[in-house]
Amino acid sequence: MADLLLTCEERLVDTRQVLSELLDAVRRTRGLTQDGAASDPMPALLAPEALTQMLAALEPWASDAPRRRAPPRSLRRDEGIFYIGQRRLPLSDTETRVLAEIWEAPSEPVSRDAIFAALYPREDKPGIGVIDVFVSNLRQKLKLASDGGEYIVSIRGKGWALQSDRCQRD
Repeated sequence: MADLLLTCEERLVDTRQVLSELLDAVRRTRGLTQDGAASDPMPALLAPEALTQMLAALEPWASDAPRRRAPPRSLRRDEGIFYIGQRRLPLSDTETRVLAEIWEAPSEPVSRDAIFAALYPREDKPGIGVIDVFVSNLRQKLKLASDGGEYIVSIRGKGWALQSDRCQRD
């Protein structure tokens, strides 16, 4: 988690620097056009097409912009490792086993008891409520990795299943 936070911080600092430079360039160019010096060559970055693209990219952060989400990326499994799009999910061994149990039963929900039996085949077992904690943690990690997508659905009285339209199976 610490590494992920450090990477986020580094990227945000880099992004802030780039945005600051772009803001300065936009202000300088706007000042040139208002002073009648628009005949000076404008940087290609500030050409009307580039400005239109910048505005489109910044739209989700505008205060009056409607909040739109990108379509969810597919959950996939490759050699026992789960991915959302190209991003490897940072799952614990137990979370991987729980997700694998749900993954292996694509056509029907997997019950709490079935997951519990798969995780704890011996006598030394924790309380069955621990399965709810694992599923909750999985949901949060899937949501974070996919920018808000819901992948695991609860089926009342039966258990949990994956949304098949969000899974990429071989």
